[in-house]
Amino acid sequence: MTERQDAASGTTQGATEDRSQATKASIADGPEWMHDKEFLLRAGQELLVSLGVDSSLVDRLPDLEGPIEQLQALQGEVDAEHGRLGSDADPAENDPNEGETPSIDEYSPQQRQRLNALIDEILPIVLPVARQTMDRLDERGIRPEIAGGSAPALRAALQDVESLYASGSWRTADGETLDGYLRWFTDQHSALSVTAVPPTGAEVRAIVTVVRGMPRATVRRIAKFRGRLYLGIVVRILLRLLRHDSAEGAADAPGGAAQHVQQARAQGAGIPGARES
Repeated sequence: MTERQDAASGTTQGATEDRSQATKASIADGPEWMHDKEFLLRAGQELLVSLGVDSSLVDRLPDLEGPIEQLQALQGEVDAEHGRLGSDADPAENDPNEGETPSIDEYSPQQRQRLNALIDEILPIVLPVARQTMDRLDERGIRPEIAGGSAPALRAALQDVESLYASGSWRTADGETLDGYLRWFTDQHSALSVTAVPPTGAEVRAIVTVVRGMPRATVRRIAKFRGRLYLGIVVRILLRLLRHDSAEGAADAPGGAAQHVQQARAQGAGIPGARES
């Protein structure tokens, strides 16, 4: 056997062993890098750029941290003013309203102005990245369904959020109107998440191509080798884990939001971008 054949044999054997070990270990708690938030955020940005999302858009994603923290603080402020426990409260106090989003009617005019300003910081960053991500996945023939997302529902939801944001009607809407938006949106897009399906061979190859376009240091923390065969096995393992989690989530999830359908449709009649079911 030549040195090249020997090396290839060793790589294949090592990949097979890693697949067996990783499947057993990762189903329990995932590999070490899956718990490194900073690494995951950076790797996620690198993955998006390699997928083909405009880097100037991706570079803005870290700017979301500040506005999101301010949004959470604002919600906590409103909660405190209305006698609800904040997220840092002692769980033993057992506030039944803990974790609920404050009603828009509970915001003072100044707080509403701050809320609108934060939304204006967040959505212009999120929406273009989401739009390009969906488009690039479609171009490469990678279905969101292999990660537990419904492509038609995701696209419809994105279009509706874009339309509603562009309309500006949310800026002055009262609590009843915004609650109607939320109920309508929940019912219209109750199928955003689906049970993840196995990838096709073409999808695995497309994902491997994207991963190989990421920085070497990032890829090597995820996988020992950058060869297509090895990365293909790693991709299949990770997607298998997603299917495992998706199946467990589907088993534990309660029924959909059908109880709101009639009311939501009535409330949603004037929503920009709303479509008939």
